[in-house]
Amino acid sequence: MSSSSSSSFPSLPQTQTEIRPSFSTTDSPAIPRLNNKGEIVQIGKIVAASTRNLTENNASPQFIIDGVIIKALHPHLESKLEAITKAPKFLEWMKNFNRDEIDFKEFTVTDVDFFGPVQPNKLGFVKGYGVAKDKATGEDIPAIVFIRGNSVAVLIIVRVKETGKKHVLMCQQLRFPCGRSMIEACAGMMDAETRNIVGVVFNEVKQETGFVINETDVISLGSMRPSAGGCDEMIHLYAWETEISSSEYEEKLSNVYGEGVHEKIKLLFYDFDTFDETLNLVGDAKAECCWRRYLLSDKKGLV
Repeated sequence: MSSSSSSSFPSLPQTQTEIRPSFSTTDSPAIPRLNNKGEIVQIGKIVAASTRNLTENNASPQFIIDGVIIKALHPHLESKLEAITKAPKFLEWMKNFNRDEIDFKEFTVTDVDFFGPVQPNKLGFVKGYGVAKDKATGEDIPAIVFIRGNSVAVLIIVRVKETGKKHVLMCQQLRFPCGRSMIEACAGMMDAETRNIVGVVFNEVKQETGFVINETDVISLGSMRPSAGGCDEMIHLYAWETEISSSEYEEKLSNVYGEGVHEKIKLLFYDFDTFDETLNLVGDAKAECCWRRYLLSDKKGLV
C-alpha cells in the first residue's frame, strides 16, 4: 500500500490544530491551543494545567502526554481516557516515538478493550488515529494504529531420551480472528505491570506446555515487528532446549494445556530435521523467525 496515495486510506473525522472546548461557564472560556512547536498555549484562565487534563464542566476530557493531546472520538469512551493514559502499555507506546522523525500532535481513541475492570494495568487493546507529520517534509503520514503492546514467543526443542530423536514443539489452538485453529510457537502477551520479559516466557511455557524452565536455560533471539504498518506489537523471541522421557512425551501428546477454561492448547511435536518444510505449511511468522535465528545461533556456537 502506497503511503503517497490518499485514496489508499479510509477518510478520518476532521480534526483541527486549534482545540476549542465548549465550556458552560459565565467566565471568558480558556482556549487551549498548540503553537508551531507543539506546545500548549493557554489564553485566559488556566484549565486544570496541574493535572494535564484539559477538562472543565461539560467539556470533553482531554489529556496531554509529552505535548500530545489525547482525546476520545465517542462519548462512551471519555470515562476510560484516564485509565488509558495511565496504562503502562499506552505510555510505552508513546515513549517509543522518535520525535526527530515524527511531529506528533494529537491522538484520538476510537475503541478500547480492558481485560477486566477499567484500570490502567488491565488495558488490553486500543484503536485510534493520530495527527502526525513527517518532520523532514512536513507532510501528513498515515496514522491509524492498533495498540496491543509487546509479547513473547518461544521455540521449544525437545529431545526424547530413549530414542535421541529431536522435535520442535508447536501449540494448536482456536484463533477467532483467523476463524479456525492455528499452529504456532508458544507465545503470549507481556505482563502489564512488571513488563518483565523473561518472567512472561516462564509463565507462557508453563501454561501452554506444562514445562518448567530456568532463567539461565533460555536463549535470547532478539525481537521482531510482525505488522508495523498497523500495529505497535514487538515480539521478543527466545529458544529453549529440553530432554524428556518417552513416557513424558506420550503424556504431552495426550494432555490439553492452557490458562483457565477458555484456553485449550494441544501440543504437536514436529520432526526437527524436516521442520523447514513444516513451517512452509504452518505459516507462523513467530516460529519462522525463531527457527531461522536459532539455526544461525547454532552455527555460530551460541546455542
